[in-house]
Amino acid sequence: TDKIKLDFYEVNENLGIAEQYGVTKGSGVAFLDYNGKRNRIEKVDEQEITSALIKVTRKTNKNIYFVTGHKEVDLEEGKDPSGMNLFKLLLANNSFNIKTWNLITQPKVPEDADVVALIGPVQSFADYEVKLLEEYLKKGGQLFVALEAPYPASLKKFFSNLGLDPENNYIKSSFMGMGFVDGGAVGSEFSNDSSITSTFHGKQEIARFGWPMNIKLIPTLEGITTTTLVNTTKDAVAFPRPEILGTNYPAGPFNLVVLSKGKYLNATGEKDYTAVVAGDAEFLNNGMLYQNLNRDLGLAIISGLAREENLISILPREVEKTVLRNSTVTQS
Repeated sequence: TDKIKLDFYEVNENLGIAEQYGVTKGSGVAFLDYNGKRNRIEKVDEQEITSALIKVTRKTNKNIYFVTGHKEVDLEEGKDPSGMNLFKLLLANNSFNIKTWNLITQPKVPEDADVVALIGPVQSFADYEVKLLEEYLKKGGQLFVALEAPYPASLKKFFSNLGLDPENNYIKSSFMGMGFVDGGAVGSEFSNDSSITSTFHGKQEIARFGWPMNIKLIPTLEGITTTTLVNTTKDAVAFPRPEILGTNYPAGPFNLVVLSKGKYLNATGEKDYTAVVAGDAEFLNNGMLYQNLNRDLGLAIISGLAREENLISILPREVEKTVLRNSTVTQS
């Protein structure tokens, strides 16, 4: 394309350029410049270059607010596998502004929130805190929730108003009767009806979860549509507690990630809310984020809710087989 100009520099021969771009060694780093914006690309591949193009041409960066105050997963913890600093860095590197919203000290819906995220809450929510979340959805807010069993009972009514029933069970995947999968449950079915997961549909790849719960859909609420985005196969089993394993328990498939959309409690505003609810928060933590499709799924959820569909990850192209026919090797 004539829309892009490529320049190549050897660091030691172009010290002025190297200093201008802050390059101290020839490590193969690339920079993308556009209208005064610059993006540094450490890993030169299709995904990172596409992401960089989108970031430098984007007019404004979207704001992602993470709810705090209920022992949610720690975004600043980078060493412990249970922390979520890698997910925070992933979003920041894709030009999202990361902010926090403490419902107790900031009892007002942020006006500039493009997405509100609630990741692994443990402690109960006061009534007025739930009302703040409801107020956000009534205005057409975009909400991402990742739960851990048992989640606070104070949110049960809130989820029922979304047409959802998180069941507080513990799902484990098995493989054709050969035993349970190490590492928890596997999401292998991805909806083709949503831009969030259509990229993964039919790719025969998986997302790994810890001990997720099933998110049951309640399809009878007027004005609200619920959809399964990620689910297990029928070989998965749901247990009342993680230390109890056996075969005499409900079998799959189970809903691991679902979407709810519509008018919250018949709100009169013009905008519909969208909520994505996952039955597990562990799939985004430091220990699991870069397993299988977890990274791509997490970024796709936030990008879809923020209406940044162009940032939904591009899967690597499948390598085509090279077939050798009528080949002769002669050694002398």
